[in-house]
Amino acid sequence: MSEYLAFIEHLNEELRSVDNYTRDDVFNVFEKYVTNKAKLRKAIDFGLLYYDYTKFKTLFEGTLFEDGLSLILQLYNSALKQNYSESIRLFKDCYPAIARGFASRAQIIWTNRIDTLPDRLDLFAKSAFQLIGDGIENSLKPFLEFLDSVYCVSHNRPVVKKKLGVIVDCLTSRSGLFKDLYRTLFFDITVSQWRNIANHGSYACTTDGKIEIYYGEKNSITKYIGRQELEMVLTTLDTLLYMHKTAYTLIHIDHIDCLPVMEKYHETTNDDLVIQIVETSYAYGLEAFLIEKESWNIAVLIRKQELTRQDIEQYCAVIAAILSGEKFSVLIYNGKQVQYQLIYNQRRAEIYKYVVRGENHNI
Repeated sequence: MSEYLAFIEHLNEELRSVDNYTRDDVFNVFEKYVTNKAKLRKAIDFGLLYYDYTKFKTLFEGTLFEDGLSLILQLYNSALKQNYSESIRLFKDCYPAIARGFASRAQIIWTNRIDTLPDRLDLFAKSAFQLIGDGIENSLKPFLEFLDSVYCVSHNRPVVKKKLGVIVDCLTSRSGLFKDLYRTLFFDITVSQWRNIANHGSYACTTDGKIEIYYGEKNSITKYIGRQELEMVLTTLDTLLYMHKTAYTLIHIDHIDCLPVMEKYHETTNDDLVIQIVETSYAYGLEAFLIEKESWNIAVLIRKQELTRQDIEQYCAVIAAILSGEKFSVLIYNGKQVQYQLIYNQRRAEIYKYVVRGENHNI
């Protein structure tokens, strides 16, 4: 339970990283990337793009990552103009692998954070390279396969399945920005080589506190890095993954009607639901601090002073949609006291408001 509560708090920390933003703020940042403004507004009202907004404002804005986000969306729009049906087919075909990549990253958040990795260098290196290998192979690779295919369609070339190293070499040779994102930011070593270093264990800790890494054909290239450099690789990879996730989400919003419903593992589905409940709660001026996945009993704290009945009704409707009509209840706290309770069962919602008189009614 403690790691589960820590997971929810980690999600809230992300959402709190930008002060006092509204749905309009989220819309204003992303509207230039989405053709269908009505779908974008609906997605934001549903509680989507709030994590993406905080990442954009704290990490992307004014950096290569903002440029990369724009380039990916421009590339997909170019592919749509060149061959609409093939571009939509690519989007559908790549969706299962990308969805599994999302799930894999959520599992990583559950189990590891950079600030909780071991202090001892060899143990730190072991943990860090496991995160790097998993992040690139399971989460980044599906995005890059999609991006390479989109580039081929946009230039009227046949889509051919390639190995990760070939994909990265192709992308970095086509664009100086892609070269910066997939190589320069990673100490001039491509992300595919970092994957190989991690998965093949091509590293060793030295007696002077350095980490020796070797890569290339027959491990012919050697480089020495410190703990700080390896931490930077981890944080850069995390930002890069979120840039791709945001780009794909924005494309998804414009073309959501084209996507099939994908099957997921039970626990992965529940993880996604928890993440979305936390995000949606924040969008409605609430902060979730307890979510019981088996019974969907939820407890949230009021973040803003003005919480209208209409806000509560809309919030209830969105949570019902997220949980596909399953039974749930929400306790809404104002400080240490319960102010509202929502009970949803068999498509019927009941909202109770508690009037607190004296200390005996504290919950």
